[in-house]
Amino acid sequence: MEKNIAHPTDARLYETARQKLVALAAEAGLGLRQNYARLAPRLAIKVGRYAHARQFKRMRKALRTLKATRAASCGTCAASSTACRQARS
Repeated sequence: MEKNIAHPTDARLYETARQKLVALAAEAGLGLRQNYARLAPRLAIKVGRYAHARQFKRMRKALRTLKATRAASCGTCAASSTACRQARS
């Protein structure tokens, strides 16, 4: 039987999505103002700790913040890419 299986929780998926988004932006040459490289991993860890301690309100708050950081990164990427397209035209 397998042990130490990492299930795809919301926090881990949000963090992975943010990392991939930042990597794609860097590959495209978009300079992001903020990429949340320090805050987002800490929040992902906190979500797991709060869930383990059964502190679900705190967990949901950290999860909301983590989700917002991913959305902010996505919005910054979209704004930067449209600005780059307009500047090139």
